[in-house]
Amino acid sequence: MAVFNYRQFIRQVPGRSWKFYCQARRLTLPEGFDWDLPHEKLATVLIAFFENLNQDATDELQRDLRMAHDFANRRGIKVSEMTGSKL
Repeated sequence: MAVFNYRQFIRQVPGRSWKFYCQARRLTLPEGFDWDLPHEKLATVLIAFFENLNQDATDELQRDLRMAHDFANRRGIKVSEMTGSKL
């Protein structure tokens, strides 16, 4: 099994999805945060932001990323289809 790399995973998710996630989790980004940055720059800024969260928020983020990562492959998609799970 491959090692989970959260930084790589963050880079694979579109900015609009991160915006939705941050709003849903009520993560307060710096004032004037620019969601329209080029994708690679946005990923870099988000990684830095996520790495500076408090421990509870970091634990929640890691749990969410791991779950999304586990479902974001052929095997995970197959399992979710078989069980009727929805993310």
